[in-house]
This record gives sequence, structure tokens and C-alpha cells, in this order.
Amino acid sequence: MFKIIAFDLDGTIADTIPMCMEYLLKKYSVYKEEFCYIGDTVRDIKDCQDIGAVCFSAAWQESPNAAISEKVNPNHVFYCVNDLYEYFVCKWS
Repeated sequence: MFKIIAFDLDGTIADTIPMCMEYLLKKYSVYKEEFCYIGDTVRDIKDCQDIGAVCFSAAWQESPNAAISEKVNPNHVFYCVNDLYEYFVCKWS
């Protein structure tokens, strides 16, 4: 896998997903309520929860994680791209 590394404005290294999310929020002056992350693992959900951001779970590949994701991230697990698209269309129209 790829290792994500970002540098904060003060030179601090952000090398975890939550740290990188926090870095992006700060860098672009985005509130957590305006931010979402599309992930495909339970770890992605937990990382988002750790910083108070919404995670949309992409479960369009067969995986045993889907059932766990449903428990940990209810109402935010999507089994095809079109379902996620429809969620956004309904949410913001």
C-alpha cells in the first residue's frame, strides 16, 4: 500500500489518515461538517469518527467488512456508486 505523508504549515509531518484529514481541513479552511471521506474499510470509518468527520463506506466489492461497516457506520454504507450518487442528489436538492 501507499504511505500518505503530508506536511503541516509548521513543518509537522502528518503520516496517518486522521492527521492528513486534519491537515487538509486546516490548510483549506474547511469545517468538519463540510468534509466527507469515501472509504472502503472499517479503519476508514474509525479514522473519520476520530476526527468527527463523515465517512461514506464504499461496499461495491464483495467483502466481509460490509456487515461490520453497517453496524459501525449505519445509513452511510453504499453498495454501488449510483446509490451514493443518489444519496448526494437527494441530500442537496
